Amino acid sequence: MSAKARYFAGIDGLRAVAVLSVLLYHLHESFLPGGYFGVDIFFVISGFVVTGSVAGARFDSLFQFQGYFYARRIVRIMPALVFCLVVTAVVGTLFIPSSWLSNMLAKTGLAAFFGGSNIVLALNNDEYFSPRAAFNPFVHTWSLGVEEQFYLLFPMLIYFFHHERPGARTTRAVAVISALSVISFALCGLMTWYRWEYAFYLIPARFWELGAGVVLYLSMNAWAPHISALSPQKYNLGFITGLLLVAVSFVIPATIFSPFPAALVPVAGTACLIAFIVAQPERALPAQFARPAPVFVGKISYSLYLWHWPTFVLFRWTVGLDQIQTCLAAVAIAVLLAIASYEIVEQPARKFQWQKRLSVAKFIPASLAVVLVITGATAGVFKYKSKLTLSVTGNTDVWYPLARKSVVSAKDCRIVRSDVVEGGVPLTIWKPTECQGAPSAGIVYVVGDSHASAYTTMVRQFALDTGTTVKVYSHEGCAFIPLDRPIAEHDSDCRKSHQVIAQYLKGAIKPHDLVFLPSLRLPRFGNQWGDLDGESRASTPAAQNQAAVVAEAMQLLAPITQHGARVEFEAPKPIFRTPPFRCSDWFNRDNAVCAPGFNMSRQDLEKLRTPILAAMTELTANNSKISVWDPFPLLCPDQTCTSFRDGKPLFFDADHLSGFGNDLLYGNFSKNTLALMGSTQSANAEPKK
Repeated sequence: MSAKARYFAGIDGLRAVAVLSVLLYHLHESFLPGGYFGVDIFFVISGFVVTGSVAGARFDSLFQFQGYFYARRIVRIMPALVFCLVVTAVVGTLFIPSSWLSNMLAKTGLAAFFGGSNIVLALNNDEYFSPRAAFNPFVHTWSLGVEEQFYLLFPMLIYFFHHERPGARTTRAVAVISALSVISFALCGLMTWYRWEYAFYLIPARFWELGAGVVLYLSMNAWAPHISALSPQKYNLGFITGLLLVAVSFVIPATIFSPFPAALVPVAGTACLIAFIVAQPERALPAQFARPAPVFVGKISYSLYLWHWPTFVLFRWTVGLDQIQTCLAAVAIAVLLAIASYEIVEQPARKFQWQKRLSVAKFIPASLAVVLVITGATAGVFKYKSKLTLSVTGNTDVWYPLARKSVVSAKDCRIVRSDVVEGGVPLTIWKPTECQGAPSAGIVYVVGDSHASAYTTMVRQFALDTGTTVKVYSHEGCAFIPLDRPIAEHDSDCRKSHQVIAQYLKGAIKPHDLVFLPSLRLPRFGNQWGDLDGESRASTPAAQNQAAVVAEAMQLLAPITQHGARVEFEAPKPIFRTPPFRCSDWFNRDNAVCAPGFNMSRQDLEKLRTPILAAMTELTANNSKISVWDPFPLLCPDQTCTSFRDGKPLFFDADHLSGFGNDLLYGNFSKNTLALMGSTQSANAEPKK
């Protein structure tokens, strides 16, 4: 039943090329713009090698074949993978703060235990080339997910040709897998244009690459004699052609043409190189791939692939990966971890004679049960992150502008949160119940971009203290009534959002209601992953488009105010270049992202927000039901604005408020909002301490 495939050292050398290209790209994309195509090289190699691993084996049933194949894959993949995932989860919990930039870590990491991280990333629109992916230490496991899903299919693809005559078996298998690969290639083309993340991450669009390796092995008897018979000149020309194709792929930058059709270049080049290495491994050119150094790197390539990315990501979160010394240190640590993993985990697992202790029927479920238990333990690590982290952000009430578990109410209310869809609009509703006294007559609608959610602590407290229902609509990156430029200049998703929310408010608004409009209306200086180019901020688009944006705003707000409701704009808050949550710990404050510091000139910020304030002033002059609440003086009372006060963060990142910032603004916001709503309740409502 067992079969030992012939070993080709040159293929390990090719693995070395693949893993080193990926490593260089991940270290810094400018080092090798197309280095990510190393994964495509791995796919072709995997298809070829895994087919060779079962060649010559004979089985009495599909079940027997599946058991044999899956057991071998578990031994080959799972020990090193599980070890890496557990260590990465623990270290990430200790050193990586919770944030938008890191909010996919737990989902991706847990899914990776069972080969599903590629699906999680695809469904969450987490593009491989996006900043959030660059800060996720588990994102590289997507390719392992593709391979593991392929391995689930592989026995069924191969077994059904098992009992045919050798020639017919090969011909039919090649025909079927080639046809499936062509379909996959076509799907890859369609998905690249219509759902890029599906094309990049999912097996239907990647099957053809592994299929190319399978077909290459199955058809070996057809092409190997022809290559072996080539003259040295023609052989060298063919080998160099494969090398050139792979080399060309490494300089193809990340574009919309990846994976289709760009991935065809490294796949064709890899298939060509494998063919020439296998046909004549002793010739001069393929022998270079079989030298000790590339073979050694190839042998540890799986562990190096597993460990290099978490190492690089941890450096990004802590000391940074922007200087030559940190890059060299990161590479050295990744290589040492890979060697340790290979020697301590991979090799012992391969040599372990599990067959003498367990049957395949027991080994597979036992292995999966162990992985399941470890996954559960890892989930517990993620769950208690705030208690385990070494970061000061573990003080969640101070750092995070989210709803707290325990909040005291001035009216002894109990708050109920519900996430619903009303009129096609997804809302988070904070509804106070069991309050002393009459409930508020009006509803507060909080509508904006991510800054609307960043006021969660404040508006929830307002609901508790006043008995007012608060409904929050937050569309990331899309301000309602932006004022910095006409809505027509926003992307189609944002324009659609404006139409939907405007229509919803028109039908939902009643007298005594209030619409609060917080949003980022200034050009950012920095985001969660770094400082942005600060040029051309002296004159924002609003300065040039004020007449247009004011007219547009008046038109959108008219149906709201005509119903008797009030509109409360949030005037622009201070913005900064450095995200405090990434720069407040002993292990990250020297990161290059922290270099701009936590201070900004008040004069510069006042100048920056002048056009937006001018537009808001014009709106209030034209409509008495529109007003402006300005948190700026409270957040920046001095000539220098700072992200901290009394050692506590006013801001979580470069522009979103922290929980402490919410607390600071609450009293003023409550007084202003109650006055606008015409409430008979105290305008000085304060949360009990």
